[in-house]
Amino acid sequence: MPFLRFVIPELSGYKEMKEIIENLWRFLDEEVKIHERELSNDPPRDLIDAFLLEICKYDENEDTIFDRKLTVNTPYNVKLT
Repeated sequence: MPFLRFVIPELSGYKEMKEIIENLWRFLDEEVKIHERELSNDPPRDLIDAFLLEICKYDENEDTIFDRKLTVNTPYNVKLT
């Protein structure tokens, strides 16, 4: 019953779930920031490095699917599967 999140967000578990997801987003955003600071042209250490290296290959004006938002979303989506 999705409407319960508006009526009783604490009792429905919505508030707790929202806090968990927000914490996960903050964690992933911080991980991407760390990877951005430590990025080198060496072979990528992990998925985040691979995405950041792909972003570096393109100009801002070039049409590509690789961007920072996707870099944060992908580990989140992989974690959920």
